[in-house]
Amino acid sequence: MFRLFGVQERNAAMSFSLSTVLNTTIILGTCAGFLLLLLRTQWYKKIPVKVILIVCLAVMLRFLMPFEFPFTITVLLTKIWPHIYLLFWRTVFESSDVTIYLFQVLFAIWAAGSIFLLLQLYLKNVRFKKTVLSLPDTENPLIISALDEVNQRYKHSRPVRIAVSSDINTAPYITGISNPTVVLPDIEWDSQELSFVLGHELTHFYNHHLHIKLACEVITLLYFWNPFVHLLKKQIFKLLELETDSVFTASMNEEKRLAYAECMLNMSRLQYLSPGLGTAFATHGESNLHQRIQMLLEDRKNKKKFPAFLLSAFALLMFLLNFMFIFEASYVPPEIQATTMTLNEQTAYLIHRGDKYDVYYEGEYLVSVSGIFDESIPVYEEGCEK
Repeated sequence: MFRLFGVQERNAAMSFSLSTVLNTTIILGTCAGFLLLLLRTQWYKKIPVKVILIVCLAVMLRFLMPFEFPFTITVLLTKIWPHIYLLFWRTVFESSDVTIYLFQVLFAIWAAGSIFLLLQLYLKNVRFKKTVLSLPDTENPLIISALDEVNQRYKHSRPVRIAVSSDINTAPYITGISNPTVVLPDIEWDSQELSFVLGHELTHFYNHHLHIKLACEVITLLYFWNPFVHLLKKQIFKLLELETDSVFTASMNEEKRLAYAECMLNMSRLQYLSPGLGTAFATHGESNLHQRIQMLLEDRKNKKKFPAFLLSAFALLMFLLNFMFIFEASYVPPEIQATTMTLNEQTAYLIHRGDKYDVYYEGEYLVSVSGIFDESIPVYEEGCEK
């Protein structure tokens, strides 16, 4: 809420307002910007991928809660912030019955745009699901055997469908949050390639990466106007691939990791199609592939704890700032200032007379009070000149 007169209110429940949206956008945008810069430097190599991924996901999910909580402390600002708020509180339409402000129009556009994009995403994935269901199941015993072997590595394994695409140029991918389907191109496979591809895709599934992708897609559509959210989603998808490579190849020796990297190169030559809410084995873009192979083949023991601690501490600090404090505009319109007075150390003073205090405003007696109501206002004893 815009505190026009600097009055601090405290709600008993969570509240959503222009203030909470602006605070969340600015603070989390700063955090997202820092993470994006980090991923463009060499520092990210010193931090475990899982730590960076968790921090990025935490920032992304925080966008789902742009609320002011009962324990939130209001910090009133008199510089810059009021001008931003006045911009959003500009009157767009006014009649005898209703007044519409700019921020209300923007909220309406935001809601309509998000609903449209979410509906578009839903319809897109309904069509994609029908396409996947129409693909024939594999009858290749080599593929079925490789799937059973890979699936047995997981304690709580689930039935996984293998579908074959007649388009031999389509890169392998997995889709289906509750009923997973791995789609493979109809090409000749060797057992090692199948083990790598199926292992990679099932690692995605059993680590709930499809759920993460869905959440990120939804948040991105809800904040379609925020470029930081789109950039953060892109980096999270890249980190999911890096984390999957790291987890799946954790027990491999150098020779096998080289073979896995070669398999990635081979699969990258196939056409990358966006698999709805699924994940593809070969990510699009030479820079992404180069980064995956580089991370795969580097010394895994070279991860430092201190940079990871610094990143975690920074993220925690930003979260506490966003949860514990909310910045509000403190502003008194000029027409109100002309009819009111402000008692402070510049405009007022007190004179102590017995058990009373006389209040003087701009040198004129105003009223007598029983105690000091503002420690910043000067107090003088009776008979002393100001």
